[in-house]
Amino acid sequence: MGRPAGGAGTASPILIKAQVLLDRAHFSPGEIDGKAGDNFRKAITAFSTARGLKSGGELSESIWGELAGTSSAPAMTEYTISNEDVRGPFLHDVPTNLEKMKGLPKLSYKSAREKLAEKFHMSEDLLQMLNPGKKFDVAGGNIVVANVETVSFPGKVARIEVDKSVQELKVFGRDQQLLAVYPATVGSEERAIAKFW
Repeated sequence: MGRPAGGAGTASPILIKAQVLLDRAHFSPGEIDGKAGDNFRKAITAFSTARGLKSGGELSESIWGELAGTSSAPAMTEYTISNEDVRGPFLHDVPTNLEKMKGLPKLSYKSAREKLAEKFHMSEDLLQMLNPGKKFDVAGGNIVVANVETVSFPGKVARIEVDKSVQELKVFGRDQQLLAVYPATVGSEERAIAKFW
């Protein structure tokens, strides 16, 4: 298959679809942005390992075939913005310093666009690109979003492992089968925080 188009500033349609399929299959590429970043390569590697395929983190023909076989639903879908989506409060200036964050009453989204992007596991840039000229802060408007409906795990969860060295959360079944992998931002011993995609 070779390397799909999608440089630093562009989103590749093939990579967008691959990321949506990985997300649905519980091998999260992080935010769906149509780019071949580290999280995408980790997701491809984990999915390939779980399916008994060889991978160097690249989207090969065999991996694409296996991935495409996981779901036939379209990669994109239309969504009507709800009142809840545009309801704040929004925090227009989010501090980057953790000490300053602790004084906030709550850590909110910066905007309705950010809230919608997060809801559909997308980057704000991709959401904007797919919806040129659309407003994200008005209920009732229709937009195109990633179709990230997930299927249930193929087995019961027996063990969850957080690997701080590679910043991943892994879910295993009873037979040690790898069921899911998610990028994870794991805090230090001083600041024990975690964020999972």
